[in-house]
Amino acid sequence: MEADIMGFKEAQEDILPVTLTYSFDSKDSAKQFQTEIAKNGLTSSYDDEDKVVDVIYHDGVNESDLKILSDTLVNACTNASAEYKGFHFNMV
Repeated sequence: MEADIMGFKEAQEDILPVTLTYSFDSKDSAKQFQTEIAKNGLTSSYDDEDKVVDVIYHDGVNESDLKILSDTLVNACTNASAEYKGFHFNMV
C-alpha cells in the first residue's frame, strides 16, 4: 500500500481523485477505520454488502502529502484490522 501511494507522485498527468479500497471482517471495524481517517480529513464510503470501504483522495501528490496519507491509512488499517485491496484512478 505504501509503495502504491508513494508512486502517485510519479504520475505524469493529473491522476486525482484516486480511490483506495479496504475490506473488513465486520461493520464495526469498518466504522472504526472510517472514523479514524475522517479525523485526518479523508472522505470514504462503506458498502455493507461487500464489507468494503472506499477512501477517496483528492489532495496533493507531493511527497509530504503522500507521506501523511500513507501514515494515516497504515495506522487506521492496523487499528481496525483492514485489508488493503488496491486502488483505481477516477477519471473525471
